[in-house]
Amino acid sequence: MIQDADRGHEAAENEGPEPRILPMAAPRATLLRDVLESIIEAVPAGDASPAGRVRVTLDVPAAQVVDVDPDMFRSVVEGLVRAAFSAAVRPVVAGAPIAVREVVVTSIDAADALELEIADSGSGPPDAAALAAARAAILGLGGDVTVTQCPEGGTAVTLRLSRRAVRRKAA
Repeated sequence: MIQDADRGHEAAENEGPEPRILPMAAPRATLLRDVLESIIEAVPAGDASPAGRVRVTLDVPAAQVVDVDPDMFRSVVEGLVRAAFSAAVRPVVAGAPIAVREVVVTSIDAADALELEIADSGSGPPDAAALAAARAAILGLGGDVTVTQCPEGGTAVTLRLSRRAVRRKAA
């Protein structure tokens, strides 16, 4: 007879050395697009002014999930999205008009990993604090973070979460 861990200690003593099945926490799958939409909606208008509004392109499938702690993931991504908004309104040269103010967030779901890219059309290096927080959190999950300068201007930060590494952390 298999014993459920929710049953009392007395029952275990009376039933003998049967295996116990312990309850496990449900997987923490988070809908990626929902998290991103709520972050983008929460960026105050002040982050995009006085230079003007920022055009946002969100290219993330509605059913795509990420299997990590939702609060930690939101914190990391929110810092990067806010930094992208700030960079998108920063002129290349002080006082010069900005031709394009844009933030593009896209994801690719491969068999072995999920990649999330947050790109901006701004100038200058990415926000060092947001990048350091993202790198520490993603590396802790067995993932990787890369930063590249976009050929048309701006910066792209790519978070790569290995599906195998996330599953190993759960074991």
